[in-house]
Amino acid sequence: MTTKYIYIEADIHSNNKWGLLQPGTLIEEVTPFGESYVEEPLLNPEQKFLLEVRNEALKGVKKIVGKNKVNYVFLGDAHQGNKHVTQYVSQLSSAQSTIMIENFRPVFKKLNIDKSEIIFGTEAHDGMGHTHIKSLVSALRQEFQRTKLTMSHHSDISVDGFVINAAHHGASEGSRRALRGNAMRLYLQGIMDDYEDMGNKPPDLVVRGHFHGYHWETIRRYNKEGWTKSDIILVPSLCGMGAYGRQATRSRSHIINGSLLLEIKDGNLINIHDFIMMRDLVRKEYW
Repeated sequence: MTTKYIYIEADIHSNNKWGLLQPGTLIEEVTPFGESYVEEPLLNPEQKFLLEVRNEALKGVKKIVGKNKVNYVFLGDAHQGNKHVTQYVSQLSSAQSTIMIENFRPVFKKLNIDKSEIIFGTEAHDGMGHTHIKSLVSALRQEFQRTKLTMSHHSDISVDGFVINAAHHGASEGSRRALRGNAMRLYLQGIMDDYEDMGNKPPDLVVRGHFHGYHWETIRRYNKEGWTKSDIILVPSLCGMGAYGRQATRSRSHIINGSLLLEIKDGNLINIHDFIMMRDLVRKEYW
């Protein structure tokens, strides 16, 4: 029996001071006298937390997969881009690229990545023409030449017949408990309708990022061929709650950070391993 593993991350937002940052990242500078030197950004408490979440995830994945190959899907927003500049780690474009590339190297160094699909995110974060993502993939291709790296806006990835539909933008989990999952279900129904209208079987799993949350919904339908089922998962981010996150979630009271590992055997999804941490964001004040 063939088992394949798909590791999924989303929304790293490199160069955001509340985003992922690797220790030992070096930024080159030149003094007015022409002397070169390097600076190493110090990790703040949020970055230390996210680094621990990512490192524990990679350890967990390695423990499950052993020496087996892993395929990697990144669901967009690898870079902070040109939004919310007050939250930058560095103003230098060269430094921003270095920070982004260093954030991805541990995945490819610690895991035996066979194929990788890098999804374009929000263009304000990716840069015009998604230039940041293109430079990231170019750098990774040069260093990890045994890995097949591809880019897209929207992909259907067939894993022995199990189809994963991957894109960055989708539906949020809902800003309040009473609404949780409603928008995702309606969004998934629309996707299933679109595929069926074209005479195609809907994807088995839809994965989305962008909304910095974690939620899972399932829809089952009966037709002349019997029951069909599609799942949709909003994949958590590896970025803290910054200006965009508070706006998009309407000041959500908690945040979930982490990543997922899909375990697919002979074309069937048999397990989803999540490596996540949930935190309360509400300050407690006693008067």
